[in-house]
Amino acid sequence: MSFKFRQLEAFRAVVSAGSVQEAATQLFITQPAVSRLVKDLEHELGFMLFDRAKGRLALTEQGSLFFESMETHFLGIERLSNTAKTIRQNTVQKITLACSPTISSTLLPECIAAIQKTYPQLHIDIHTTELANIRSMMQRGVADMAMCLDFPVTSGVNRRRLGSVDALCAMPHGHRLTQKEQVKLEDLEGESIIEWLPISPFVHSDEHALLERHHITNTCLLRTQTAHTRYALIAAGLGLSITEPFTAKNWLGLGVSTRPITPTVQFDYIVAYQKNLESSELIQSTLSIIQTIYEQYAAKM
Repeated sequence: MSFKFRQLEAFRAVVSAGSVQEAATQLFITQPAVSRLVKDLEHELGFMLFDRAKGRLALTEQGSLFFESMETHFLGIERLSNTAKTIRQNTVQKITLACSPTISSTLLPECIAAIQKTYPQLHIDIHTTELANIRSMMQRGVADMAMCLDFPVTSGVNRRRLGSVDALCAMPHGHRLTQKEQVKLEDLEGESIIEWLPISPFVHSDEHALLERHHITNTCLLRTQTAHTRYALIAAGLGLSITEPFTAKNWLGLGVSTRPITPTVQFDYIVAYQKNLESSELIQSTLSIIQTIYEQYAAKM
C-alpha cells in the first residue's frame, strides 16, 4: 500500500470533526479536497471507511477498526512534536494543566496561587474535564500536567500519588440519617442512592461495588459522572450518595449534610506529568507545591 500521510490526516479530521465541512476548516483546504483524500485512502485500503447511505457519514466496522489502529500512531507523532517543542524552548514558560471538576473547584485555586507566588510570570492553561479526557490529553502530550483521580499506567506519563481520602455519605439537610454522627452502610438499605456513572473502561464505581458486596438494595434512579451534579441533586432532595469529600464543603449550608460512613471506599488522587519534563526545575517545584497544598487541604477536611 502507498497511502499518504495527508490522506490519513484527512480521514482523522473527518472522524474527529464529525463532518467533511468541519474537517476542511481544520485542515485549511476545500471540502472536495477532503472528500478526494478520503476516497483515495479507501481505494488504497480496499474497503469503505464510511457508510454514506442516505447522506449519513458514519464509520463502517472496518473504518472503526482502522481508525483505532491509526490513532495510536498519531498519538506517537503528537508526543514527538511536543517533545521537540520543549527541547527547542529549553525551558517551560507555560504549563498546560488538565484537572477534574472536583479538584478545579476546591484544591486547584490554592495550588495556582502558591505556584504564581513562586513564578509570577508563568502562564497556566487549565482544562477542566472528565478523567477519561484527562488521561487522553496526557497520553497525547496535549497537557503537561494533570491533577485528578488515579488512572492506569500510561506510556510517557509519570504519576505521583498525592494521597487517599475516605468517601462520605451525603444527604439532604434534615434527612433522618443526619441524626447520626456516623452512618453505617446498612442504614442505606432501601434508600434512593445517586450513583456514579462510569464513563470509560478504566473508570468504575467503587461505591456501587461496595453496596453490592454488602447486599444493600436501593432504589437508584439517578447516575451522574460529576461530584457537583451529585451534590446538586442531593440538595434538591432527590437522594443520598456515597461521594468524594473534597466538594462537600462547597455544598454545606446549601441543603446538603454529610457524615462519615463505615465501611467506606477511598479516592486516590494523583498529580501526573510528562516524562520528558522530568528534569524541568519548574515542573519539580510545581509538583512539590501541589503536594504541600494537598496535604494542608486534606488535613482540614
